[in-house]
Amino acid sequence: MRNGALHGFALLATFVDDHARALRLLGAAETQSGTLQLARLPHTLHTQLRAPQQFARARAALGETASAAAYMVGATRSLEEAVAEALALMIA
Repeated sequence: MRNGALHGFALLATFVDDHARALRLLGAAETQSGTLQLARLPHTLHTQLRAPQQFARARAALGETASAAAYMVGATRSLEEAVAEALALMIA
């Protein structure tokens, strides 16, 4: 998985139990990383190994249907919309 700034915010959202936002940002990060070179955040090996567990935890908390819906909402957002949501996490 590519580690872009949106991915970092998605992971951060899992740590504050904002599961829907985490999966929306993950969808946006994975969609945008395929088309843009996003700013890279430093990730430790520990963080890289925990990310799949954290996103699995978010999916389990929301359930399969809601998780898929949140991911798809994020995947269809523009970069500007995704960045706005990521930044909103910092002031929430």
